[in-house]
Amino acid sequence: AVVLFFQIFKGRDTKSNLSEKDRGKLAVLVTGASRGIGKTIAAHLSFVGYTVFGGVRSQSSYDELLKTQESGKAKGKIIPVMLDVTSSEDIAAAFKTCEKMCKENNLNFVGIINNAGINLEGDGYKEAYARGEAPENILADDTVVMKVLDTNVAGCFRVTKTFVPLLDKEKGRIILMGSYFGTISGALGLPHLAYECSKFALEGLADGLRRGLKDKGIKVSLIKPGNIQTDMNSLGGESPPIVVSHDILTALEAKRPSPRYYPGQVKGLPCKNICDFFALLPSWLTDTQI
Repeated sequence: AVVLFFQIFKGRDTKSNLSEKDRGKLAVLVTGASRGIGKTIAAHLSFVGYTVFGGVRSQSSYDELLKTQESGKAKGKIIPVMLDVTSSEDIAAAFKTCEKMCKENNLNFVGIINNAGINLEGDGYKEAYARGEAPENILADDTVVMKVLDTNVAGCFRVTKTFVPLLDKEKGRIILMGSYFGTISGALGLPHLAYECSKFALEGLADGLRRGLKDKGIKVSLIKPGNIQTDMNSLGGESPPIVVSHDILTALEAKRPSPRYYPGQVKGLPCKNICDFFALLPSWLTDTQI
């Protein structure tokens, strides 16, 4: 009982502990780095000294990410790599590129940041509201569901499985981009459930990876942002994407990173408070708040 109490209540390290010199020897992969949260993460990590392999899906995004690097004052650098997380061929090629460049530049590969994601239903919401209408309260077509799950869930499986062998076994970190929608389902009705289901799936994936890889010294964290101001969330953004980047940096560098981080706000309240409310209280009560 004493051991269980200690494990539950022992403090988590909330500090980023590395120097600029230390970070100059380290490399990470950020998927979905062409826009929004992923682009901000790539820019921030390169700014503080990391070499960042930024996954993009098109040549125009590749060129734009290079401009981000060239126009900034980064202490590290961003290296764009063509990477569609739904393509095993892309992932294999990106792995070879990262492995080769790490060897050539004497870099330790320490982080897989699974950020890539889509929200096709959210796009439908924006289109409906632009017409002055509310979305019809029906489930998405199966083609939409499969595309969302293929990118948001299976994509994390593919990338993680391929890149784990490259991770530094002492400093290696795997970070998944979840959402407060991985705790709260149904707030936006039936038309948003595919996206929400994908984020619930990442909850289980993060827990399983964290427990399954602990003997190898690899630590796993799930980031659960609130309403972040991006083009994907142009209607409801409340917090700037840099708040996510700060938690990513902590998850990468803390000696005892938290299993979950909750950057940003939801309806003006801290994201963690909202998630704790829905996770800890009985369903009969939380259902009355939807």
